[in-house]
Amino acid sequence: MAVTKIVFPDKVTSFAENSAIFSCGKLYAADGGYTKAEAIAAFADLTAKQTEVSSNFIELSDLAEKPFKMDSKVTKLKTLNYTIEGKRTNTIELTLVGLTQERKTWLEEELGKTARTFLLDNTSGDSVMILNNKRWICEWAYEADGAFNAVISTEYSGPTTSGFMVFQGIPEAGSD
Repeated sequence: MAVTKIVFPDKVTSFAENSAIFSCGKLYAADGGYTKAEAIAAFADLTAKQTEVSSNFIELSDLAEKPFKMDSKVTKLKTLNYTIEGKRTNTIELTLVGLTQERKTWLEEELGKTARTFLLDNTSGDSVMILNNKRWICEWAYEADGAFNAVISTEYSGPTTSGFMVFQGIPEAGSD
């Protein structure tokens, strides 16, 4: 038996292109969600992004220094002789800071009533993360210096293809 090297496409191995820093950025919210093609068009350049955000999103909060956590668990099916991978469950948590009492109350009471899309915008404004069309809950909130901090979360199963999209280094309009 011989071994051979696994060959990955460039997109799998280019970590730098897939990472973006959202620490202390902004969180925007909208009802509904995108198809992959709609998201690509909406964030094709900074002018399109600005139009999309101002037309369809509302600023909800500032993001914490460590705003984002995602866990993925695979439930395995065990047979007499084999273990087969089964359902994958993904949990996403966002940490929000500087909420007013009214926004905290809205998160607790209204957040989970409909599917929502969240847009995380980094501090330089050239990268966004879209958490697409999920129902969210506000797990807890506490007061710090007169403003509230909250952790909101969602859970879903399956691949992240359209549920989790990152656009990094969004170009100026008209640039290549």
